Amino acid sequence: MPILEYWIEENIRPNTPNDLDGVLLHHVKPIVFFLKLKKWVITWHFLIETPNWRGEQGPGVLHTRLRFRADSTVNIRKTRKWLKKVLDMLQNNGRIANHYTGNNGFPNQYYRGEKRKFNQRGKVLHRNCWEATQKWLECGSEIALILLENRIQNVSLAPNFNIPYLLHLFANQCEKAEGYVPNTNNQYYAIHV
Repeated sequence: MPILEYWIEENIRPNTPNDLDGVLLHHVKPIVFFLKLKKWVITWHFLIETPNWRGEQGPGVLHTRLRFRADSTVNIRKTRKWLKKVLDMLQNNGRIANHYTGNNGFPNQYYRGEKRKFNQRGKVLHRNCWEATQKWLECGSEIALILLENRIQNVSLAPNFNIPYLLHLFANQCEKAEGYVPNTNNQYYAIHV
């Protein structure tokens, strides 16, 4: 019997595309901090999307798809209630243009995770793929916020904390051969899978 996962997906539209970085740094980051501090969520991630704003097809609307997973129905209900209150307040105060709960961008549906998409390996169920993907998405989101802080707020980073080198490390873990291209420090890192 499959184990249920408790998720919420909020789609958050900035006032303008140029406001997306500010939404991530000034609103998403504190929301994540609070929910982790309360221990209401066990993992989270965001994606920057243009398709499926309210399920619409077409050129799309730039927005953040923010997802949280809780360990119980009690914690996901607390998260949903608190998140709606905070996002409604941000919308009413003109900090964001709009938001809604959805499932891969489609409104009025609940996101249930993607265990079935990630755990199939031929006809044999591979149980670790979705758990590993969740961790990877969370780490990617945290790295993206750090890089964004560096770009917007000029926060100092270690020289090797850059996308080409991080991709080099990932390729190394996957035992993939690498091609080399220069990065901003005139060092050479890149992957060709």
